[in-house]
Amino acid sequence: MGSLIRFELKKICSQRVTQVAVLAIAALLAWVTTFNITSQFALDPNAVGSEFEGTSAIAQQKENADALTGPITNEAATDAIREWKTFMEGDEIAAQYQWGGSTMGTDAEAYWDFYAPRTNYLSLIVGPWMQGFEMPVSVASRIDTNVTLDLYGQARQKAASELAGGNQAFAYSEAERAFWKEKASNVQTPVEYGYAGGWLDFFDISAFLI
Repeated sequence: MGSLIRFELKKICSQRVTQVAVLAIAALLAWVTTFNITSQFALDPNAVGSEFEGTSAIAQQKENADALTGPITNEAATDAIREWKTFMEGDEIAAQYQWGGSTMGTDAEAYWDFYAPRTNYLSLIVGPWMQGFEMPVSVASRIDTNVTLDLYGQARQKAASELAGGNQAFAYSEAERAFWKEKASNVQTPVEYGYAGGWLDFFDISAFLI
């Protein structure tokens, strides 16, 4: 049986159309992987309005995550969002802290020092309150930080809503809902924050690899 399988594979691989297809797929995978790296970006914490790209951005993302490593407790999330909101006016950053274009807020550097190394962290902790493709700053502006947040309770509530058919393009079956609810309930909290860029990138391009 083994020799028969090898023979069939050899016959298939010897065909010109197969060889061309394999080379084309390999080239596509190489392009996707390279683009995934070169398209990375991170704000430069030492220069207002500047950012890193490619491998330099990945290194900065890791440095940022390493500096914030630790459990994301309800208290830690509350403190971070509360501090973030001190820079806001309504549902956006106050003019004095903004940067970009030909104008620069008088206190832009103060906000940059806070936001640049925490970009991914802040987006993560407001995720449970996010609906669709909202901007993280808009989400943070409406979160009540006068009391300690129930970060993981909100995360479970959002997961339950999405499993029930919230913003999904398809409906989950009872078995699928039970499966994912069990997975969610087994997540140990508080979640430990740290660098996971390699795994995130792998999952992002896994469909192409498959």
